[in-house]
Amino acid sequence: AIRAGLRFLCVAPDRISCPLLAAVYRAALGKVDISLFLAGPSGSFKTALASLCQQHFGAAMDAKALPAHFDSTANALEALAFTAKDALLVVDDFVPTGGTGDGELQGTAERLFRGAGNHQGRSRMSGSGRLRTPQTPRALVLATGEEVPRGQSLRARMLIVELRTAEVDRALLTQCQSAARQGQLAVAMAAFLCWIAGQYEQLQRRLQTRVRELRNRVLPFVSHARLPAALAELQSGWEIWLQFALEAGGIGSGEQVELAHRMSRALGELAA
Repeated sequence: AIRAGLRFLCVAPDRISCPLLAAVYRAALGKVDISLFLAGPSGSFKTALASLCQQHFGAAMDAKALPAHFDSTANALEALAFTAKDALLVVDDFVPTGGTGDGELQGTAERLFRGAGNHQGRSRMSGSGRLRTPQTPRALVLATGEEVPRGQSLRARMLIVELRTAEVDRALLTQCQSAARQGQLAVAMAAFLCWIAGQYEQLQRRLQTRVRELRNRVLPFVSHARLPAALAELQSGWEIWLQFALEAGGIGSGEQVELAHRMSRALGELAA
């Protein structure tokens, strides 16, 4: 199952596949304030890639049965992002049409990504005048769309992964889809969760320490202040998953080192 999951890295260029797979396993490690947005033209297989990520949390959630869509209301997406605690939540198909409905669509995206980035839910009053507990987003959101939502501040709360036409290897994609339908990706995630559970507090301390180390590195280009932390979260989560894969016998020590460097290079390319 681990080897089946690693095959995903070869389906698309590393700047695309690496951050997507890292996000899958970072989601399982708990509280995180970044979201990913997979942007590409129609027919570029962005929904197919996103559904493979989602199927780590359930084989039935393929491209035709994703849990969330931008046709949903902002309230519904907020409730889903609250419910899907420590899991990946794919929200599919952000497609402005140039019509009057684009303002509402943009507003839905604004609430979703700003809430996830700020760890804030909307406060509400009940019919009796009492304050309801806000539903703070607790999932790691992976959205797809043909365009990226507007706004510099909003985009800073997302790691934007751009997918171009013909960048997906369709033969390997088919292999990965078969493995996902058979439940192999979910098996790999289940094993990872069991491994986490036995040392949760220790891994949380390790994660936080490593994130601080990585986000303090100076990037070789000017970036938004949130970018180093986003990259650090993905790299740190990936390194913890590699330790699991090594102990489970899915990879060797040499491959562990190479996959860590591969992720670092891919995130650097994406960030630049």
